Amino acid sequence: MHVLTLRPIKTLTTDSHSLWHYHCHWIPAQLTGMELEVVAQRSGPVQDHQIRLQLDGEAVGENRAGQGGPCYGGPNDLWGTQITFQEINRMSVLTQYLCGTEPRGRIVVEDVILKLHYRPWPLVQPGSM
Repeated sequence: MHVLTLRPIKTLTTDSHSLWHYHCHWIPAQLTGMELEVVAQRSGPVQDHQIRLQLDGEAVGENRAGQGGPCYGGPNDLWGTQITFQEINRMSVLTQYLCGTEPRGRIVVEDVILKLHYRPWPLVQPGSM
């Protein structure tokens, strides 16, 4: 099993959520899992609302809010999707939180690190086909 760690290349942030975009060269391999590490500063009551994948702007797979963070997913967890290496460049990660008002909750998400766990495809030897 191998791991490729990606840092976001672009982030879109609004008052209510952030979208994190990644770039990855195609690798001849099968994805076996995806893991997110959210690096954030929290104070007061803050609740995960949406931690999920988007493909071409549409939500796919399972919402991982409620897993407690800061890490979501794992080496054998594809989040209920069949995403491939070819689709990683069209994928983004949505992070959205609910902050309490009494006392006031606050969160600043600094980074969302994406780890791709994969198994390389077997090499075909010349003359073996």
